[in-house]
This record gives sequence, structure tokens and C-alpha cells, in this order.
Amino acid sequence: MSAPVVVPVIPPALFAPGGGSMVLQSLDGQKSVVVGVLKGSLEVHVPAVRARFSVPGRRRPVVRYGVSGDREGTLRLLVLGEDETRFEALFESGEPLLWRCTGPVFDLPAVAVFDFDTLTAEAFVVRKARVWSFPYVPVDDPFMDQRLGAFTWDFIDALQVDGVTVIRDGVAMEAAFAGLTWDQADAFDWSVLA
Repeated sequence: MSAPVVVPVIPPALFAPGGGSMVLQSLDGQKSVVVGVLKGSLEVHVPAVRARFSVPGRRRPVVRYGVSGDREGTLRLLVLGEDETRFEALFESGEPLLWRCTGPVFDLPAVAVFDFDTLTAEAFVVRKARVWSFPYVPVDDPFMDQRLGAFTWDFIDALQVDGVTVIRDGVAMEAAFAGLTWDQADAFDWSVLA
């Protein structure tokens, strides 16, 4: 009789309390990926916004004070192997991204636009996943001349389904908005699509 094969069991990832997942997406909504938020990943700090200047002949610096910054922090996200390529593609442009929490994730805002710094990762070969870590900074109006849409066409499609009947899909929505500026889209008369 042969000896039994022992396979080490890796415990499930410890997700942040109250949901534990979010969607990361590009600001244009064209790229997105669902990731898990790990416990211990919600480290935050509030930066002091001030500038110190050394002045020749003075022993103490001159200081200009500003309003304290918003909470910044570091996220640790579990990305499954099949989502790895989409995850990395989101960060390739270096532009700010948007997160949407799929449920409450402790004290993170449900939706936020954020800038990020260097990404690092460690692999869990048995689970075929990586834990990615990166510092984030919430930003307002990352592109002052562009409007932001916190949605993807998949999200819009899901809202347009009644049972198994698709009322209106992303293709129909794109056709309805073709050629409109963002200001025109904001003032769009939705009753014409009913």
C-alpha cells in the first residue's frame, strides 16, 4: 500500500472586514478588473502640507502652512492569475484610476479616483495569485479638461436588463450618445430612449 500524498493547504486570503473586494477601472471605463482587498492593507496617513525654507543667516526655517492633505495609504490587493494581465494593463498608462468597492470596505470611500506609486507583488504559486501592494493618493479632477464617468459599459448593460430581456445594451447606448459632448450627454433627455 502506498503512502498518502500530503498537499499543504493554504488558508483563504484574509479579506478586509465588510465586503473585501473592489473594481479597479480606467477613468474612461474601458479597462477594469475585480480584486480582493486584504486585511492589513488599509494603512492610512494624513500628510501635513507645508513648505520649509532655509534662509541664510537664520537659525530656524521659514514655514508656509497649508490645509492638511486627505488620507493617503497603501493597498494590498489579491489578484487571481486569470486577472493578472488585465490588472497590469490598468497601470500601464501611469494615469490615475478609479476604484468602486463592491460592498463596504471598512472606511474606504465607496468610489474614489486615485493616483498611485510603485507597484510591488508577491506570488502565491499554489493559489495562482499575486498580492499586489502600492501607495495611493486620492485625487480630484486629475484631468481638469475632462469629465469623469464612474461606470463601465458592462455596468450599464446590467442596469438595462429586466429578467432575461435586454432593454438596451452598450451598443445602443453608444449609438444614442454618438457625437455628443459631455455637457450634451449630461443634459440628455432620457425619455426619448423609453
